[in-house]
Amino acid sequence: MRQIISVIALLALTSCIAPAGIRYLDLPTPAEGALHVVNFDVGQADATLITYKGKTILFDCGSPNHAPEIAGQRIPRRLDALLGHRHIDYFVITHYHQDHLGNPGRRKNSMRSNPAGIFSLIDREGVTIGTIIDRGAWVVGKPNATYGHYFRAVKRWIKEGKVGQRRVARPGDTIDLGGQLKVDVIVASSNGVIDRLASLYPAFFKKNPPTENDYSVGLKLTLGDFELFGAGDLGGENIVRRFGPVSSSYNDIESYISKDVGGVEVYRVNHHGSGHSSNACFTEVMQPSVSVVSSGHNNPYKHPAADVYQRLKKYSDVFITGGVAEKTRDAIPSITEDVVGGDVEILVSPDGSTFWVNAKRYQSRSEAEEEASATRSKVCTDTRLNQFKEDNFKYIKGRVGD
Repeated sequence: MRQIISVIALLALTSCIAPAGIRYLDLPTPAEGALHVVNFDVGQADATLITYKGKTILFDCGSPNHAPEIAGQRIPRRLDALLGHRHIDYFVITHYHQDHLGNPGRRKNSMRSNPAGIFSLIDREGVTIGTIIDRGAWVVGKPNATYGHYFRAVKRWIKEGKVGQRRVARPGDTIDLGGQLKVDVIVASSNGVIDRLASLYPAFFKKNPPTENDYSVGLKLTLGDFELFGAGDLGGENIVRRFGPVSSSYNDIESYISKDVGGVEVYRVNHHGSGHSSNACFTEVMQPSVSVVSSGHNNPYKHPAADVYQRLKKYSDVFITGGVAEKTRDAIPSITEDVVGGDVEILVSPDGSTFWVNAKRYQSRSEAEEEASATRSKVCTDTRLNQFKEDNFKYIKGRVGD
């Protein structure tokens, strides 16, 4: 009987333990006003948790094809440890692809029979959300399956009280986490670029509708001199991709927004390091000190691409969450030194002057220091609104997501 009572007492004590959070000796803590960003290792997918002064943003929550259950297994446990509860103030969806959003589960007796990504967190793990922010319902061409899954689910979540409200992201919007932190929406649904191109060149875009990646929402976090930018799978190259009889266009949106992004300390690398994002000019505008790539071990998409990795290394340290494609590893064997094989955690001092990435210390640059860089481009250009030529698009074949 005494043993049973002792066990019950122990369980009661452990249930009252304060959230663990990040614990590095002599580093500021979130309780002291530090900004904490966790880039989760969810394989070939994306999920990032931003915490500041007790408020939270979950920026994407996807599921990879090879292990769709990974977000549901890892993220709720981290929420328990970091926050002590499973409520998220804001969930920002960059775009409607499974590796950024998940799926509701389908096909019994298959790998995807259970909910995955954000669907798993809300419907199976008891996570609640105050506000969901998405790119809206507008699209050129036919919406994909994940688009439909999401809009059906969000209506149900609000009705069931699992989500408080839904709002549409627009460029210039801010997300209020309080204190000195600014969270700005830099881009959403291409800031109208795709709409204008489609109205100017309807025949081309009817034949080659833009990929969902082109609509990605991009956020910029600013705390003092510290700046971080990420934008889902946003593209930086003009491409027509053919998948059998079907074709779609990838469009350079990075160049249009480069001026608004400017120099940053941390770049949450677009499209898992795809060779069709993070173009040379865009990267030169940002000149990040740290680049974080979310990609999976031996992924079939060549992520991160060798040329993009080398471009980023010119300016920054690179941290890769889960792993790299075999082709990239063969081309650059030393890339494995930058594979973390786990979460990449960023801690920013309350005044933004200093930040740490997995305990490695960095100094934030002032705006004057960024402007003084002799090699830094100030803006990129894409002249298609005035000088559209179909010949300017690169035509290639390949799998979705490459």
